[in-house]
Amino acid sequence: MAAFIKNKLKAARDLLGKKDYAGARDAANDVLSYEADNYNANVFLGLANLELGQLDASEQAYKRATSSNPEQLLAWQGLTKFYERTERWEDHVNGLHEQLRLFCKAEDATKCAEVVQRVIDIRRAHGTPMQVVEALKLMLPTSPYYSVLSALPDADPSAPTATTTFTIQRAVHHSLPTLQEIIAIIEKEEESFMTREFNKRRTRLNAGSPEKVKREVGLEVWSASELPKLYNELLGHPDAGDDLRREAEAKLLRQRLSYLQALGYAPSSSKSERQALSAEVMDMISGVVLLNITNEQAWRTYLDTRDVLHMHDYDVKLLRGFCALFPSLALSRLIDAYLRYNAIPAPDEDDVEDDEEEAGNAKEEEEIDEDALMTTMMDAFEEGPASVTASRLLAEVYYKTRDHESSIKVAQSGLECVSRIESELAVSLPLLRRAFDTILATGLVHHFPPKHHARATPIIDRILTVDADDVPCLLARAYILQHAKRWEEATAVFDRVVTLTAEDEDDDVNLEAEEEAAWCMVNNGLRDEAEARLNGVLERLRVREGYEEQKARASWRLGRCLWDSGSKQDAYAQYIASLKFSSSFAPAFTSLGTYYLEAASPPDPARASKCFQKAFELDAREAEAARRLAEGFADEQEWDLVEIVARRTIEGEGGTDIVATQAAKYLPLNAWAWKAVGVVELHRRNYTAAIQSLQIALRADENDASCWTRLGEAYLLSGRHPAALKTFLHAKELDENDWTIDFFTANVRQELYEFDEAIALYEGILASRPQEDGVVFALAHTHLLAALKYDETGFLERAIECLASALHYVLQLLASASCPKRGVWKTLADSLLAVPLGARWSDSVPLLDAFAAVVDILPADCGELASFLKKPDAVDAVHIDGVPLPLVLAALVCAYRISLIPADDTVSIAAASFDLGATLQRVRSHLAVEDRKAACTVQILACMKRTVRADPSSDMYWAALGQAQFESNVQIAQHAFIKAIECDGTNASHWADLGLLYLHHGDRELANQALLRAQIVDPDHTIAWGAQALVAIANNHVHEARTLLDHAIGLPRTVPELDLDFAARIFQELSSSTKGADTDRLLPVFAVLDRYRKRHVGNPTALHLFALTCERLRLYDLATEVLLECMATLETLYEHSEDPATERQYVIANTTLGRLRLATGEYAAAVESFSVAQSLLGTILDDDSAALQAEVGFCSGLANLKLGDFEAALGQLESALQNAPEHATAIRGHCTLLLSQALWTMGGEESQEAARGQLLECIAANPEDLPAILGLACIGMLTSDDGLVDATLSEVLALPLDRRLQLDPRRDVSRIQILQSLLQDRQQDALAEAQRAVHIEPQSATAALDLGRLLLQMQSPAAAYGVVSTNTSVLLPEHTRIAAISQGQLGGEEETAAPVRTLQRALLRAPWDRDTWRALALTRD
Repeated sequence: MAAFIKNKLKAARDLLGKKDYAGARDAANDVLSYEADNYNANVFLGLANLELGQLDASEQAYKRATSSNPEQLLAWQGLTKFYERTERWEDHVNGLHEQLRLFCKAEDATKCAEVVQRVIDIRRAHGTPMQVVEALKLMLPTSPYYSVLSALPDADPSAPTATTTFTIQRAVHHSLPTLQEIIAIIEKEEESFMTREFNKRRTRLNAGSPEKVKREVGLEVWSASELPKLYNELLGHPDAGDDLRREAEAKLLRQRLSYLQALGYAPSSSKSERQALSAEVMDMISGVVLLNITNEQAWRTYLDTRDVLHMHDYDVKLLRGFCALFPSLALSRLIDAYLRYNAIPAPDEDDVEDDEEEAGNAKEEEEIDEDALMTTMMDAFEEGPASVTASRLLAEVYYKTRDHESSIKVAQSGLECVSRIESELAVSLPLLRRAFDTILATGLVHHFPPKHHARATPIIDRILTVDADDVPCLLARAYILQHAKRWEEATAVFDRVVTLTAEDEDDDVNLEAEEEAAWCMVNNGLRDEAEARLNGVLERLRVREGYEEQKARASWRLGRCLWDSGSKQDAYAQYIASLKFSSSFAPAFTSLGTYYLEAASPPDPARASKCFQKAFELDAREAEAARRLAEGFADEQEWDLVEIVARRTIEGEGGTDIVATQAAKYLPLNAWAWKAVGVVELHRRNYTAAIQSLQIALRADENDASCWTRLGEAYLLSGRHPAALKTFLHAKELDENDWTIDFFTANVRQELYEFDEAIALYEGILASRPQEDGVVFALAHTHLLAALKYDETGFLERAIECLASALHYVLQLLASASCPKRGVWKTLADSLLAVPLGARWSDSVPLLDAFAAVVDILPADCGELASFLKKPDAVDAVHIDGVPLPLVLAALVCAYRISLIPADDTVSIAAASFDLGATLQRVRSHLAVEDRKAACTVQILACMKRTVRADPSSDMYWAALGQAQFESNVQIAQHAFIKAIECDGTNASHWADLGLLYLHHGDRELANQALLRAQIVDPDHTIAWGAQALVAIANNHVHEARTLLDHAIGLPRTVPELDLDFAARIFQELSSSTKGADTDRLLPVFAVLDRYRKRHVGNPTALHLFALTCERLRLYDLATEVLLECMATLETLYEHSEDPATERQYVIANTTLGRLRLATGEYAAAVESFSVAQSLLGTILDDDSAALQAEVGFCSGLANLKLGDFEAALGQLESALQNAPEHATAIRGHCTLLLSQALWTMGGEESQEAARGQLLECIAANPEDLPAILGLACIGMLTSDDGLVDATLSEVLALPLDRRLQLDPRRDVSRIQILQSLLQDRQQDALAEAQRAVHIEPQSATAALDLGRLLLQMQSPAAAYGVVSTNTSVLLPEHTRIAAISQGQLGGEEETAAPVRTLQRALLRAPWDRDTWRALALTRD
């Protein structure tokens, strides 16, 4: 044989050389007929078929060659040539990579370089830009082939054609151009992708703003971009020049800064990642500024992140440097105008100035036009983008000029910029924020006082907490106290400011504080001291030029002091002096009007009224003048004027936001009282009274964020969650900086099962307050609740992600020194217990990292659990002695938690013991060793007894004790369940547990009563319905049990064991049916098994049952996948136990796998599977093994028949027939029939006679073997032996009708009779037989289909249509097609559309049926 193969291969090679490709193909095929995996023969065959144009055969031959010997180059070269010729470039490149692998392995640098060049050329010609990049990377040092390619010498530029690898040699030894090309391609591709995605996404509904869309797209690109790595490689390249490095640095900075800014708006981004990236970006920016490089973005960012409190802390040289580098920018103009406005000279680096320059600068300063500079700054601020630096400079100018409204707006804009910078760049700017807060607080205090004092107060308090001597904030606080009429406190604060500024008595702040302190003393009754201080202020003011408004105010205040002292004439003189200083000073007119009414002799009401009117016209805040005017108008019945005065007074006080409600008496000043009452009632848990009080408070001031927060808290605690959520959202709108609002909002979201929103809020709080342990604990608990919800709804991967997050935060709390640990340990245990063991949790790296951290913090001693559990050294293994790792860790955590509780805290010990006992119950179900299981049971009982003794009023504790004693002690279990029901009779689980206990121990009547009670308590309790189905099964009420199971698996809460039991019972029922598998009845089985598989990985029985179900549904690929998973599980189990039952399951699984491969046409693989099964079966020991051996032999024989190996097929079938037990008539019959078919197929009289003899022997052994009888009848039909046909069928027809129908579920006998009649040209007999079959079974779809088809063939469309249209199974596609054809033959022009409509309706019911589509196409044609 070897000589024959050798000669044939030589002949094939010679014929290929002579281009006789047909001959070469035949020679190669001759070799392959004896040696199917001959490498050279497959290569020759592939080449011959390629040249002959037989492309599919050529490809298959080459692939067989590469599969048989992938380390040989020849087949890969041929396959690559094939792909090149057929222009399958992707496959061509894959083939070249295989050649690269082989050349690299052989260290053939030249060949390797040539292939790399071919890959690059093909990618350039036919690939995408990113494919070109991947090809170019083959020449970089990161390439796996670089070590071989670098062995090539450097290219000689003077002789480019001296080698075939000049380009590769040049690129390998001079990689800079290649690196630049890669960067350019990726840059272009990323820019193009971002543009396309932006244009596509911006048109979507709820797409958000363009900036948001750009950030989202950019985040996708920048997070996965290779450019930073390539830029760094470029920066470190020895051949890169300075200009190239500068350009790369700029691009790198732009890319990293954009990515950092986008991460600031991504809720899923981690803090550590952002901080690391921020540090990297700020280092790069500092380098740019230090080297004075022209990069606007870097300079802007650097200036905006300067965390300074005072303007003099800014580096003037840095500001002027920015202006010098970017003179055309609006920010540069604003900086320049600010420096000139404040007469800040340029710093002299040499510290030398001559007198002429100094005089020139002084002259220039005198000529400064402040109004023009102010206009320049305002225009530049409006023109340029929002900037921290621009807001800081302009806010400072407004602050000094006392333009409070503008300073508030600009300071708020600056704070927004600071927040944006902190969010985008992950930096903290406390001093800068404090500077803006100071300006904002000052503006709020003086803008419509005291309207904004409530808003300014917390800002001031926050600043003074940091710096108690902050003069602007002390002044602001003093003014607030002054407006609140807290005169002594205000005086003290003003005096403190005087003390702090005493070093400079010419300071305006010192003079202002002195005057305001004296005014507070006036109002507090300290008139003598106040008079002296006011006289001192006036003396200091008189020596100053200007200050007319201040002089008028001081004179008026001195007059008020004298008026209160009784010196009314002296007071009058001061009022007149005040108006002489400033004729527009409104309070002086008010005081003069009071003088004319009360002190003048005689009183002069007319002059007083004029004074009041003048005061009110000048300043609407003159409430006294307004009141007196209103009183006068009211006396004169001028109500319109009264309303005008009242409204203007409210507007003057800034009270337009005060809400007018039914309770008009609740003025804004009384809002705090109602709020206080609400808070008190809230603490007393009188939630209804608290809500009412807080609502009344809010009628007075709707902008009180803290009041809204308290109202939301009251709603939350009273269970009114939607109202609470709405309230907290409104409070957040009022105060964006209060983190407690977010915390309460998150609590509400958690109660509403909106876990994602709650988590986002908690994480937002921790971003600014990372040390809030309470928030961390709430976040961990929310992740745990979300995981449980996801697990319940089947989203197992999401559940695993949430559990990983929960464990992360729990571990963070355990590492915190300030956090109480007991509750944290419980949450840790709950999180470990919540891990869905049926999911692939071991693939989650974060979860495994958390497990490793848990292992590290647990003590080495397992304590009472050491007899059956051990602490894992690492988290490499999924199971520890058969117990899943999460359960082991949960048990150890529960045990350790008990050790942390003081011995006298019995309640906490009971709760912890309950958790430990419940955990150990789950652990026990996984223990395989009986000794360990017994030790675990003892520990469980000890825990449950301890819990019941500590708290006998807990229904959960009693139920847990009953479950622990369920099998071992029925009396204690019954007592425990009854006690649980006594504690809480509304818990359906307790009734269901009691019912299951009764059922388990044989009392079906009591079990049924308990389960019925459980269903009454909770109609959707799944276990109760499933257990009642078991009761029905025990009572042999099969139909009722089926109904109960159908209802149970459809309930919202799923029970995996119930799913498996339902599937097994339905599948067994369908398997025992003689009517074959019903697809509609199999679909629920498929659904519940698929659900079970997702939740419980590793149950071989469920997996095998699922595979069998998929096989019945003809889902062969899925069935194969599931079966392979089942076999892998069985292998693992057998390695641990070497159980013969497991081995037998593995044999059956191999048999099923072979059957699946047989169904999909993988006959060789099927033979291999059956061979494995036969080898494992070995010597037959019992009837079941013999039947299985016969089944394997039958299937193996069928597979060999499909492969054309008749000898092997006959051997397998004969062996199967020999092994089949005598009582297994069905198996023996099938084997005989297939053996006869094989013999008949072989041809020849001897073989056909042997086939006939086999069937006769089978019929003789079993006269009712219908397959053998029908096979013999078919032989008679093929040989035209009518006598044989009649003789064989007569035996069947002689049987009673019921027995015949039982033996012939597919009604093959009727078909044989019809076919025999047609072959003998007896159409009427055939018709009569078909009609007889329909008469016998009117509901049979098969009989109606046969009759309709026969009538159609006999040109009787009307009768055919009548049969198929009246049959109850007309919805089947075959019936529909016959009905349509009949309509087409019957109908005239007016009914030509009827067949089309019929077929269209059929396609709506079965769109997958190809024959119906063909029929529709033919009908339309």
